Amino acid sequence: MSAAFFAWIMRAVGWEIIGGRPPADKYIFLCAPHTSNWDALWLFIGVRGLKMKPRVLIKSTYNVFPMKWLFNFLGGVPVDRSSKAFGLAQQMVDYAKTVDDLALVITPEGTRSYRKFWKSGFYQIALAADLPVYLVSVDYPAGIIKISEEPTPITGDHSADMDHIRKYYEGIQGKYPDEFGPPILRAELKKEKS
Repeated sequence: MSAAFFAWIMRAVGWEIIGGRPPADKYIFLCAPHTSNWDALWLFIGVRGLKMKPRVLIKSTYNVFPMKWLFNFLGGVPVDRSSKAFGLAQQMVDYAKTVDDLALVITPEGTRSYRKFWKSGFYQIALAADLPVYLVSVDYPAGIIKISEEPTPITGDHSADMDHIRKYYEGIQGKYPDEFGPPILRAELKKEKS
């Protein structure tokens, strides 16, 4: 299906996407809030309308027929989450080397229900694979998906980097606002205690 078709769907349902394709060939799209499968659907349609093929992480156990075809269409990247010796970040470093372009979509909440902390996988992957991180907000009540113009700094200073991310997502609401967990990493609290 063409990008024009996906752009037409966005217009037809009254959704708007602000921002465009990042100048980098490989990057992470950090997307929030993720409180409903609808958030993900509008994001998928919006990004495809900008002539990008989003990639998402899927468990390697799902990468079998007939689901393999569906996940490939949706941009699934199979990863082995059970291997501690061969971590997720290293798998993505290796995967990024095999492709010419990569728009890796990560929802840091890790689930559609409220969680006290965001998962840090995006942070580890960004550092290990040296991928820029662009922030994407899915503001459900406004019907707006917004892509940051510049990548957010991922420097290894969790608190400073997350302060930038927190500021970006202020006032953004998902379909179910009470399910949006705060943009906090466990590593920030560990640093405060030490």
